[in-house]
Amino acid sequence: MNTTFRGFSMFVVWLLMWSGNCATGQAQPTGCAGLNPGGQPAGAGLYAEYYSGYFADDQTYFTAHTAGITRIDAQVNFPNSGFGDLTAVAANTLADPDDFSLRQRGSLSITTPGLYTFYLTSDDASYFWLGNAALASPAVAAQATIAHGGLHSASVVRQASLYLVAGLHNVLLHYGETGSANTLILEYEGPDAPQRQLVPASAFCTSVQPFRNLPTAILYSPRHQTVLPGTGAASPVPTLAGTGATPHFMLANATSLPAGISINAVTGQLTLAAGVGNGLYQADVLVVDNEGAVRFRQVYTFTVATAAPAGCAGSRPDGGLPTQGLYAEYYRGYFDDDPAFFNASLPDLTRLEPQFNFPTNDSWGNLALAASGPASNPDHYSARFRGSFTVFQSGTYTLYLTSDDGSRLWLDDAALPLAPLNSAATINNGGRHRDSTVAVAVALAAGQHDVQVQYGEDGDNNKLVLEYEGPDAPTRRVMPTGIFCSGSSGRPLAVRQDQDRLRISVAPNPSQGSFEVHIEKLPAGTGRLRVVDMQGRTCYEANLASASKQTLQVPGLTSGLYLLRLTTITGEATQKIVVE
Repeated sequence: MNTTFRGFSMFVVWLLMWSGNCATGQAQPTGCAGLNPGGQPAGAGLYAEYYSGYFADDQTYFTAHTAGITRIDAQVNFPNSGFGDLTAVAANTLADPDDFSLRQRGSLSITTPGLYTFYLTSDDASYFWLGNAALASPAVAAQATIAHGGLHSASVVRQASLYLVAGLHNVLLHYGETGSANTLILEYEGPDAPQRQLVPASAFCTSVQPFRNLPTAILYSPRHQTVLPGTGAASPVPTLAGTGATPHFMLANATSLPAGISINAVTGQLTLAAGVGNGLYQADVLVVDNEGAVRFRQVYTFTVATAAPAGCAGSRPDGGLPTQGLYAEYYRGYFDDDPAFFNASLPDLTRLEPQFNFPTNDSWGNLALAASGPASNPDHYSARFRGSFTVFQSGTYTLYLTSDDGSRLWLDDAALPLAPLNSAATINNGGRHRDSTVAVAVALAAGQHDVQVQYGEDGDNNKLVLEYEGPDAPTRRVMPTGIFCSGSSGRPLAVRQDQDRLRISVAPNPSQGSFEVHIEKLPAGTGRLRVVDMQGRTCYEANLASASKQTLQVPGLTSGLYLLRLTTITGEATQKIVVE
């Protein structure tokens, strides 16, 4: 054999083996032992399997197909066209492979316990699991530490933070490329990496670790406490399940809570300082033992608020004592007019809101936990508001719900279900739209009325305002703070349906500004007719004689929606009219 040719051949084989970020002679981390998924002795790096075709976010793809290439990758560090020779499984060229998928398995060594942030960059889809969730077969997308699915470029980086104890933690990564650029990079930052950097080869081990027996539950009983402003408080000491020896506790969401809320690291008891301002504060508690750490979300609630209005005795949606204001829950993403959206997961942020009055983009306060974009214009979030309000005089009230984008309002017994029926909404202002007002006249008895409002913002401006006009409010105005209660009325109180009340109808409708008004149950004497625009301005007003049919000509009305309002000694009736 020609030794020159033989040496050249060996060099080519060596180059192909070690190109594409494959493992070199890197020392393996402490504790890296046993066998890798392929049955070979464990070593540094990750066990990598490359497949033909794009997995298209289907996690079962990797269990239903056979890998065409198996190798050890030192890191997750594949800048564009950095995968090496994938011609056995990929389309296109050696320099720019397309239409392939990758599964990497192994474990990550952490030497110093603490909070770590991971950054996943990819083009196209990628998913990263850490810990016990990495052992599921097939993997569950909803349990991913970072889910970066779909077709996209590498311009968007996904990140997640979690507390890790010292030791080896299981890792699973799924990736797919279906055209154009191909990129996959995993970085981290934490006690072992003071600055954001690539996860080094020395931190990876090709073997998979046993299932960790982590803490399973934490219980505070009761799980909420309501105090008046200027009052301090302390939670009960919690009970635990599934923990190992000497667990300790951390306040996982401390950065989003006032400085006056703290936790005892030994007992888990939470403390509220007397100086903490009004608000509803939900604690996420991290329980750490020798096996690992688990974050339990929203396990205890401190509420600092003014006492509830008189007569407000029903509990809040979370079971706490009622207060003045509304119980508000904020979620990432747009609800798309689906009431069930709000029951699919825990809210990302819970607050007490004084009223429905968010007239400008910057009037929502800090929604960083639930929304994208800056505080001056948060985007892509949804909110559910629950509670009750009081009217002091019975009569017909006109409610005005203004929003950008969609909103709906339910009253009384229709407001009580967790997922109320859209068809039962008192006001339907749904869909994606710009600033828009829908007005509805309802007869309300004096007393408390349950209310639920659902709202979503899907980009651009965001606005939500609820106004009323009626016996308690002679002119249209924002419903005031003092009438709202964060608790329910304690009873289903249906909107009154009085069969003998005053009614009006209009024909033709739409019109050019000239129409007939038909009146039912008109009492003796005179009434007063008004035409009001959607800003509450009176465009026409006249006294009305006791006749069941009136012909009106209202010149000068521009095209749009108006309210025709008839007021008599027995009450008020309202009808929407459209002028073309």
